[in-house]
Amino acid sequence: MKAKKVLCGALALTLAAGLLAGCGGKNQAAKVDVDALETLTENTMPITDDSVKLSVWMDNKSQGYVKNYADMLAFQKLKEITGVELEFQHPTGTAAEQLNIILASKNYPDVIFSSWMDTGLKQLKNGVCLDLAPYIEKLAPNLRKVFEEKPDIKEQLLMANGEILMFPKTVDDQKFLCYDGYFIRQDWLDKVGEKVPTTIDEWYNVLKKFRETDLNGNGQQDEVPFSSLNWMFKEAFTSAFGFSKYEYYYDEAEGKITHAALSPNFKAYLETMNKWYSEKLINENFLNTNGKELDSLVLNDQLGAFYIDNNNSMPKYMQLNPDIKLTAVPYPTWNGGKNYYPNAAIIQTMRGDGAMITTSCKNVVEAVRYFDYLYSEEASDMMNWGFEGETYTKNADGTKQFTDLIQKNPEGKTPYEAICKYMTNTGFAGIIQYAAANDLESNLSDELKQVKADSVQYALDADKGMLLRPLKYTVEESDEKASKEADITSYVAEMTGKFIIGAEPLSNFDQFIETLKTMGIEDVIKIRQDAYDREMNK
Repeated sequence: MKAKKVLCGALALTLAAGLLAGCGGKNQAAKVDVDALETLTENTMPITDDSVKLSVWMDNKSQGYVKNYADMLAFQKLKEITGVELEFQHPTGTAAEQLNIILASKNYPDVIFSSWMDTGLKQLKNGVCLDLAPYIEKLAPNLRKVFEEKPDIKEQLLMANGEILMFPKTVDDQKFLCYDGYFIRQDWLDKVGEKVPTTIDEWYNVLKKFRETDLNGNGQQDEVPFSSLNWMFKEAFTSAFGFSKYEYYYDEAEGKITHAALSPNFKAYLETMNKWYSEKLINENFLNTNGKELDSLVLNDQLGAFYIDNNNSMPKYMQLNPDIKLTAVPYPTWNGGKNYYPNAAIIQTMRGDGAMITTSCKNVVEAVRYFDYLYSEEASDMMNWGFEGETYTKNADGTKQFTDLIQKNPEGKTPYEAICKYMTNTGFAGIIQYAAANDLESNLSDELKQVKADSVQYALDADKGMLLRPLKYTVEESDEKASKEADITSYVAEMTGKFIIGAEPLSNFDQFIETLKTMGIEDVIKIRQDAYDREMNK
């Protein structure tokens, strides 16, 4: 049945009176009798002939390129197609802090774009967001098609009791998720007569020579052998020791979930990093290193190797300093172990964030159908490529490529900057097409393309056995976990930093473990194990 006819029936079935049960938003939505809705087999446009507006709270990931997503031409075109206009509310400070203020006020926007896979059921119980599962079954044929073609996406979305809390941001190729990696100065390796390191011992030898040799030729011992951004440092080298960052992971040897700090190799990792730090093999400011500092180290020809993203920072560094020659490095091993990959995002077919419809939304039917439309082929192409004939062209075989308006922008903008006039380059709810993301980099030099391709391949080849997908918890489990986990995470980060820089002697490691146990780390592990077992026993 055509969607327009069904929409009239849907609106007639909307109950205009009564508040939702629980403690939802101050401007609560009229309740929809979902069971009485007819099931759409086609989401035809427009959704409505009336002007419908939806307020959307979402962090602006394209800051510096566009002030508000509503200015992007794709969202303006979507308004013409659907009859629904999105009014974006972008936080001006820390997104997490401002979101907490909104939640405390109980004055919610219609849609919140965030990630609540971990605490979503609590937000559902508190009356913040709607369970979208019944609406999707009735009103979202495009997303249902995605579920049929990729059932693992639905499996990841379903909460413990079958709820679905958001319209997800999905990817069509695992390569899109291979965005971090190790890179090293090949020109420096050549000067010290070393090959690309593949083990922790080889890394030590290479970094040692980088430190002891005046590789930038300025007569000073100012070389920084290795660095990363402060928040990425926990990904660097931890996987070689068999655990994932400073977090929970699956211990293949024991066949159960545990925490990095409880790994039998965690102390060895700390001893190694402490040794490297004391010998100035890693950036002395690794706990606070930001993008500007890393840029400066590259520009000043001081940095020998780093762990960083391969889709923006790595190409930027080679372009900032054309004298450097980088090469990608495989994920390292230690003591004969596996070369594990450290980031669980790689085993997911969707990103962690998405669009949640709140209990304040008065146009739930229209909101569901709007976001469902984003999974259609025509909407997906527009949100990834822009407009045919203007921002991209299509070949006879169906493949696409961006035009010179994007690739060689007349205003001097990079492809990533130029595309922001049309749509967000970090994705929205819907399907992120790897071909589009990859084509944005087609104007890179062959050398850069090869370095990135090698980095992606190393990520694909690395072992994923210890990584965990997001787990689904009951409300009770989520509450208990939340009451302990934040303090545990903070304590681990604090003590790990102190052990590495020597502010806390490693002779206190056992005391550190005992403190974690008194904080309830074993209780949190059990909650995670129970959730994992439920998933495995489905």
